[in-house]
Amino acid sequence: MENKDLNFGEQGKSEKDIIWEEKQREVDKIVDGLGEEIDKNIKDVVVAFVANGFSTSASCEGHIVSESEKQRGELYPWIDICLPEPEGWQESEDKKEQWRAENLLQRQRLKNLLKEFYKDKQVTDDANLIFEDIGIFGRFRIRSLGGENMQSLNSERQKQLQKIYRKEMNDFAKFLKQKFMLDSN
Repeated sequence: MENKDLNFGEQGKSEKDIIWEEKQREVDKIVDGLGEEIDKNIKDVVVAFVANGFSTSASCEGHIVSESEKQRGELYPWIDICLPEPEGWQESEDKKEQWRAENLLQRQRLKNLLKEFYKDKQVTDDANLIFEDIGIFGRFRIRSLGGENMQSLNSERQKQLQKIYRKEMNDFAKFLKQKFMLDSN
C-alpha cells in the first residue's frame, strides 16, 4: 500500500507540503470588504483551519491601540467559522437548515480537535480556546475564554494577555498543521 504523503514531487516536497503551500497562497489572496488582507499575526492560523477543511469567514489578530486612537476590532485573536451562504437560502427553509447543520458539523469536528489538543496540555483557564455562537445558522467564533474581559484591563495587561492568547491560537494552528501532515486522507 502506497502512502501518498511519502510521494515527493516538486523539489522533493511531499504532496502534503505542496497542498499546504497552495492553501497559503489561497489565504494570501483573501481580502475583507475594505480590501485589507488577513492580519499577519493570524494568517498562519487561518491557513491551518482552511487546510483542515474548515470554512473561515472572518478573523482578527487582536488590536490594542493607544487611548487617542479608535479601537479597531477586538483586543484578542479570533476566527469565525461558517460555510458560505448557499444560493437561494433566503427562500428555502430546507437550505437554511442544511446550512445550519453543515456549520454545526464543522463545530463538532473542531470540538473534537480541541479536545485532543487539550488532552495533555496545561494552560490557564482564560487562555483556553472556546466557541462563541454568532447568528442563527451555526456560525461560530473560536477565541480564548478571557478575551471578553480584556476591555476592563489596563493596556499593559491587555498586551500581556494578547501575547498569551496569540500563542494559544498559534499552538493550536501548529497542532492542526501536524494533524494535516500526518492524515492519510
